[in-house]
Amino acid sequence: MESMPIRPRHASTARFTAALVGSALLVATSVRADQPDWRALWKRALSEFKKKNYEAACPLFASAAEAQPKNGAVWGDLGLCYVKLGGAASSIHASRLAAHFGNEAVRKAAYYNLGLAGDRVTLPDGGCDEVPSSEEAQCKKSLFACTKSWSGSGIVFYQSGTVAFFGRTQAEAQEGSDGMRELDPDASSIAAGLALFEEHSNSCGSWCDMHAWETTGGSAVQKQVEACLEKRKGPYRGPPDPCVREGKRCTEFRECAEAILSHAGDIPAIAREWDRMHTKCVTECDSNDDGAPRPECRVVYADACRGHLGVVCETRKEHGRSTLEASELTLSDPD
Repeated sequence: MESMPIRPRHASTARFTAALVGSALLVATSVRADQPDWRALWKRALSEFKKKNYEAACPLFASAAEAQPKNGAVWGDLGLCYVKLGGAASSIHASRLAAHFGNEAVRKAAYYNLGLAGDRVTLPDGGCDEVPSSEEAQCKKSLFACTKSWSGSGIVFYQSGTVAFFGRTQAEAQEGSDGMRELDPDASSIAAGLALFEEHSNSCGSWCDMHAWETTGGSAVQKQVEACLEKRKGPYRGPPDPCVREGKRCTEFRECAEAILSHAGDIPAIAREWDRMHTKCVTECDSNDDGAPRPECRVVYADACRGHLGVVCETRKEHGRSTLEASELTLSDPD
């Protein structure tokens, strides 16, 4: 598809530029300042922050930001300081100003801080809708977003997810959404948007309940099935008769297998054989499942005038821990 809803700023770069941001703190000497007092405030704030004295650091960062209200780096440090201090609302405001005034590196640090503060831009819950720019972006324009859910058709392994597509017009966002199938979409059509979440699960237990007895090596259960069909004695002899279920003798292969397994609690040999086969089946099935955690992504900042969308993706790990990754999406320029 030649016309894409989102494209990278440079053709040589990836569509979605992702960068882990370890800290939003920037070196004070990296930004020019006309006011020596402002530089001294920032330096003192950095010193207090590094000592984890956030109650002292945040007011100093705030004073520096007041003296230099268009300095994105200072706003970014103030936003991170407020996160550490526990002031989510104040952090969000400062970090959005950092995204508005900062360069690309500062913006990504600001998105990371917005992720820490739990911020998100509201997207439509299915379908398409207008998304206003964040207030701090000082942009009266809106962009458009379409969200679409998908699912896989797997029997044992099941996947589903939701993708958001963006554009400066609804038609542009809708084009990306229309390009992704709802059933078994290809990876490229998902990558044309932002994967908000992707869920993977399996039904190994229930699948093995029905199929674990089907082995290529010829299990004792299979041998008993063959004996039942030929009306001769097999490895398992009654009472009860393993060929009979609910008073009727089996006449088909699968029906015989079900009849034999229905006696698993009555005949120890069947119980042992079935437990072994079922355990092996579930173990092998689970080993084929890609259990890697999938990130959940959300938009934390929108600026339709500059075409910037700040994104944070959170990957949850064991013991309640998670990692954040901040990135920026760039809307295509208007024709």
